[in-house]
Amino acid sequence: MSKTINKTQKTIFIPPNSSERFINLSDLGEEKYFGENIYMAALCSHKSGYNIIIPSAKRFDLHFCFEGRYQWAYNDISGVLNPGEVIIFPAGGCQMINCSQDSKSIFFLLKPQPVWGEPELYHNVSPDGELLRQLMLKSEQLSSRNDDDEIIKSSLRKLIFFVLKSEIAKSRTAKNESVTDHHGEIFNSLKSKLILHPGKTWTVTEMAKYCRTSESHFYALCRKYYHCSPYKLLKNLRLEQAQELLTRTAYSIKTIATLCGYNTPYSFSNSFSRKFGISPEQFRLEQKKHL
Repeated sequence: MSKTINKTQKTIFIPPNSSERFINLSDLGEEKYFGENIYMAALCSHKSGYNIIIPSAKRFDLHFCFEGRYQWAYNDISGVLNPGEVIIFPAGGCQMINCSQDSKSIFFLLKPQPVWGEPELYHNVSPDGELLRQLMLKSEQLSSRNDDDEIIKSSLRKLIFFVLKSEIAKSRTAKNESVTDHHGEIFNSLKSKLILHPGKTWTVTEMAKYCRTSESHFYALCRKYYHCSPYKLLKNLRLEQAQELLTRTAYSIKTIATLCGYNTPYSFSNSFSRKFGISPEQFRLEQKKHL
């Protein structure tokens, strides 16, 4: 099969002797599984030179590799899809996949629906990839038979649907863990910076820029990880640093206020008292008693 489409919206090149055997899963049960949630499904054998580019995809693509190797890209992120691995492309971005050697895979084009949740860009080894391939092969066999075994068809449909949902759930879990780790590291770095330079006139813009995110996203991250606003986070860190200075140094209250970013000793004392229920002077006296 040879097919080339060159348009401003998409490019498809399927070299001669390639095959894409489309499996109509509507034969296996309710219509919502094919044409609605599962828009298209195929068992593929691609020759070198296969290339698909969709600049702004309306559907998300779940693609398993079983032999050979595919190159993939999503917007400005790229990688290699090896045997036993899965790639999930979210809808809306630029999806690209090609191969420079003979390769085999299966793919599903899935319509964004609540049943799937929100897919994330995901590339990883798939323990269920071989299972899904066998289920697709069995689906192909059943579609060519005249007899109707509704129990087998229903079970097969549910298994395929379950594996797809499981893979998409993994993508969300991996994304959340990655984001948590990533932002945790950045926030720890920011906290160190704030503690080292508490007297600097920090702004939300500067803090967000340091974390390589937008101001609105920075606000959301502060709420998520510290349960407070950026200003409250900065204030808490300054006051914690003030506690250290009151305990470990003989600096005056005025000096500590300046070092911790307060314009006047009064504003510092006022904030300190509201936070800890005791004035800076009283706190220092209490700490001396325990030395």
